[in-house]
Order: sequence, then structure tokens, then C-alpha cells
Amino acid sequence: MKPVERRPGEDLVLSRELTCEKKELYPGTCGSCQGCVYAAQLSASTRWLRQTGDVSERMRYLAGLLSRCTGTRVLESIQRALRGLNSWKVFTYARSQKPGSPQGADRDPRRPDRATDGHVVGVDVVGTWDWFSKSPDWVKSRFMFSVVKLCDPEVLRMLGNLADVLVAQHRRGSLQCNDSEDPALMVEPGSSASMSGVSQYKDLICCLPVHLSKKILGLLDKDTLRCCRDVSLHWRYLADSTMKDIDAKIRQIIKFQNFMRKQRNRIRVSSITYAKVVEVLVPVRDDERGDEVLVPVEDDEGGDEVPVPVEDDEGEDDDSTVVKDKPFEAAYANVRTTTVRMEERNVYCGIYTLTELLEKEDPHRVVGYAWGQLMAMGSKDRIVRLFHVGSKEEVTPVMKGHIGSIRALLLCEDRDLVISAGRDSTIRCWNLGTGACVMQMNGHTGTINCLDVHVGDDGDTLVSGAKDCTVKVWNLRTGKCFEDVHFKHPDAVRCVKISGTTVYSSCDKGLVKMWDIEKASLLRVIDAHQSSVKGLFFDQWHLLSADSDGQVMAWSTSCDAKERLMTFSHPTEVRSLTLTYLRVVTGCMDGKIRIFNLLTGDCLRVLRPAARLSPILSLHFHGNSVLVNTESSVLLYEFDEVRWDNAVSEAGQRSVAEKNTDTDRRGDT
Repeated sequence: MKPVERRPGEDLVLSRELTCEKKELYPGTCGSCQGCVYAAQLSASTRWLRQTGDVSERMRYLAGLLSRCTGTRVLESIQRALRGLNSWKVFTYARSQKPGSPQGADRDPRRPDRATDGHVVGVDVVGTWDWFSKSPDWVKSRFMFSVVKLCDPEVLRMLGNLADVLVAQHRRGSLQCNDSEDPALMVEPGSSASMSGVSQYKDLICCLPVHLSKKILGLLDKDTLRCCRDVSLHWRYLADSTMKDIDAKIRQIIKFQNFMRKQRNRIRVSSITYAKVVEVLVPVRDDERGDEVLVPVEDDEGGDEVPVPVEDDEGEDDDSTVVKDKPFEAAYANVRTTTVRMEERNVYCGIYTLTELLEKEDPHRVVGYAWGQLMAMGSKDRIVRLFHVGSKEEVTPVMKGHIGSIRALLLCEDRDLVISAGRDSTIRCWNLGTGACVMQMNGHTGTINCLDVHVGDDGDTLVSGAKDCTVKVWNLRTGKCFEDVHFKHPDAVRCVKISGTTVYSSCDKGLVKMWDIEKASLLRVIDAHQSSVKGLFFDQWHLLSADSDGQVMAWSTSCDAKERLMTFSHPTEVRSLTLTYLRVVTGCMDGKIRIFNLLTGDCLRVLRPAARLSPILSLHFHGNSVLVNTESSVLLYEFDEVRWDNAVSEAGQRSVAEKNTDTDRRGDT
């Protein structure tokens, strides 16, 4: 074998070349020179490493080779190479793969890699170790580089730990050390500790993502966190950030306790029969006459609010039952306004009957209910089921076809339709009688989170919002999407509402947008929420928006009025709400239903749907009934008919119905 010298400074592994002394065409053919012996040893080791599936045998063999590298220079060269192979990204990627031994993937299961005498088949371990010990450093380096390429990350990591121990001990020339020495010197080469690395001082906190590191440090008390600041600059940053998060959490708890204390103090023990016509300021609209105002009164047949024009005669005395206080004057300071007479009632404050329709734990349940005999339900099982409210039993048909969980559901009994949408980005219309899918609407590219429908004489219009940040409008009779309508949000759309040609939508960025379908234009943007807005409601005059922080905000539907009218605070997220007779009714994730006075912001009543509070997913209102969909059950509130008394004064409400509301006050804790 003839060595070929390289230029000084080149890596040790390339400082020599191996050639057969007998000038054979391929190394290993003569079998006697060092080049041919090297080729034979490398071929046998490579073949065995690719076939064996025993990690401990591979590690024992390679550790024996590495421990026989006696030169500091060759150990440092191998150490640098192993550090590069054991980089964080390479190791993390390998750990994320499915478990298995890539070295044993091509191995024939019928061929054992161990003989009956305990020796490894295909390689003479002791002979290879002896040959390796007698070889020069450059041959050792080259051989080690060739075999470590066949190792999986776990073996490479253990070899890297062993190389660190050997290099540290070679530099010091002794196995003795004190507390100030390198920790690697405290480990015996070839031991289980040196291979696993458990004895080395590793800063795992610096290796973890910041949010995980802060979660771990958050388990410590403040005194310990102050000591952690002295470890390093990175630890100082993590400790300071963790202490700030702890302080913010404490402030949030104190704020919540103060909120609950104020909430209890503000609860009005209201008269269950209280009703009054009040004058409410609203922005002037272009089509509104100056001598005409509107007042919503109860329809004799359906019990809904019907706007009725009322003449405001200046020459006559006002009715004594009309309250002349004008709320929202500050919010409308720069807006031209008019006065509208509206009736307020203490709805949902009386005696009720509570019926449990379904008892089943399901945090993903969505409900569609049109106040008939049937209720539609969907969840992660991708099936739409029908439930008979009277008998409390599931009925046929069962509607199957979605390939993803169902996230939105509408029931239109008058049109024999069930409309569903979900994670498969499709909207499906089902026949209520047969359960067949009569229409499928495609257009979204992400999970559809919400649906709403407007039934009109000129056609039924469906609106949908999805995770692809778009709001789409559909013709429900043809299944076609309005091509000229391009409504978009900067983040996933969470709630949509439609009435006539007006659409309201909200998203995870906290934005609420008002759209006009006929003009295909954006009319208004409300940017006041600090978290995802998941609940919307609007009528002729007012808009309500609810976010994940528990803030419910009231706005005017007029584009000229930009200021917020009122804010109703809750301890947790609000997903469902309504406004009726100047009363805001909300369903909160703390499991409670709250009734607020829109004009004053007072909480009039707090209802606990069940003894065990469960997060409220949705509320469905109709007349004197409220359907409550919680994570643990579906409940039906049926309130007794009330004969409204317009003669009851606001000041005299406290003396009435204390018995009915005393339990609710205690429940608001």
C-alpha cells in the first residue's frame, strides 16, 4: 500500500489514499496488503450493520471501535463529524418519524443475525477490533466515517456522547477531576452513562420551544424564578416573561372576582310583569319621515314584534306610561337622530318549566331547530340525526354523506329541508322525509363554520362562512353561488347572519363586517373586539356582537353611528345571544344564561340550566320558549304566560318576585 500525501491542513480522513500494493483492479482482491484488508473489513461491517436489527449489538460494536481511537486528533475529528450529524433539526426530524429500524428494513426475517454460539454472524468483532487497534489514525478515522453513515440517530447520539467523554479525558490525561472540571470527565468511557448522555449537564430548557419552556418554569414560585434569571441570558428572558404572565393571570383572576361581585350587586330583582313603552334614540335614515316614528308591539297571533307607525302630536300631552329618558345620547352625539317608541319587557324573568330532552356528553354537538316537532343534530360522527321533541326519541331518517365533522346545521321544516355543512367544505341539503341528499353546494376551500338562511318571496338566500376567510351567498333553489359577491375576512369566519340583502359576518381577528348583497359591497367594519367574535344578532335598529373574552357589545345598525352603545361583560366566551323587547339574552360558556337591560346595562336575571354547569354551545329562542344546547345535554325552557302590566313603575320592581330570583342571585357565583 502506498500512501499519498495531502496538503497540510486538510481533514484527517482525507490525508491518505488506499491503493493495492499488487496493483489489482479492485481493493480486497489480493487479501494480503493493508488496502485490501481495509476493504474486506469495511465490506463485512457494512453488510452486517445493514442487516442487523439489534441496536445494542450495533452500539457495542461501534463503541468498541471508538474506544480504540487513542489519538486526540482522530477523536476530535470524529467528534466534530458526530456533532454535525446530531444537530437539533436532524435529530428532531428523525424522532418525528414512525418507529422502526431502518437498518433492519431490508433484512430477511428468516436469516438470524446471531449464531448459536453468541457471536455476531457476518463480522468477527474481536478480530475487527484487533485490526482496528493496530491501524494508523488516518485509517481509523476513515473507517469510522464509513460505518457511522449507516447508523440511526439514536446510535449517533450515543456515539457522540461517548466521543465527548473520550476527548475530554484525552485532553486532561486523567480520569480524576473536581467540581470545576468538565462533567464529561466524571463518566467512564464505554459505560451506559457515557452512551446515553444522562450524566451530562444539558440545558433542555433552551432546546424546547419558548411556550413549552415557559409552561415548565410556570410551575415554580417567584423566588425560584428569580434565581433562574442568573443561569443565562436566555433563562433571564424566560423567567422575566413567565413572571409577567403569572402577574397578568393574577390580575385577570382579581378582575374576574371584582366582576362577579359587581354583577351580584347589579342584579335587579325585577318584576316579572314589568312592561313599559320608552323613547329610544336611533339615527335618522334617508327614507324616514320626520313626523312618523315606529313602535314594536306584540302581534295578537304570533307574539312577535311588529313595527307600527305612531304619530307624535306635539300639541297633546304624552302618555303617562311613556318613559321620557333617552338612552344612548352620548353615543349619538355627532349623529342626526330621531325618537322611536319601543316597548320593553322583562322577558324570561318569570316562572318556567325545565325539560331535559337529551342527556349526552358531546362538546361538538350542533343543533338545528325551527320550533316544530323535530330537532336536527350533528357532530363529529359526520351524521345528521333527527330527534322528536315530544317523545324525546331519535327518529328516522338518518342522513349520511359528509366525510368530515358537521359544524353548522339549519332545519327548515316548512320546506322539508335540513341544511348541513362542516369540515369537508361542502354544504348539503337533505330531504326531511326521505333523508336523501337533494343538493350539494361546493365552493369553499376550508371548514365551513356557520350558516344562515333568509326566506323571501323572491327566493331563499343562504349565506355561509368558512375557515378559508370567505363569506359566500347562495341561491337555495338553484344551488348556485352569487359569482359577483366576494366577501372576505383576514381570518377564519366564525358567524354569519342575513336579513334581506344585508349580511353581517365576523372572524377570528375580532372584526365584524356589514355587507350589501345587491351592490356586492362592504358597508361597514367594526374593529372593537380583542378576540374572536363567535356570536351575532341584529334587528332593525341594533346589532349585538359577542367575543371569546366574554364581551357583548351593542351597536347601531346605521353606518353613520360608529360609537358603541353598551357593553355587557361575561366571565368567559359567549357564542349565542338575542335581543327582544330591549332585553339582551346571552348564553355563556360558564353554563349560565343572563338577561340584561339594553338601555341601562343592568343584569336582570341569571339562569342556571342544570345543577351541574355545562358550557352553553347555542340558544334557540321562540316566544316563551328557549332551547339550550350544552356540552352535556339539550334542555327546553318553557316560561309561563305573563300578563304584562304597564302600570308597574321602574322604582317599584324590587318588591315583586323576589322569591323567583333569589336562587338566581345565589347562582351567579
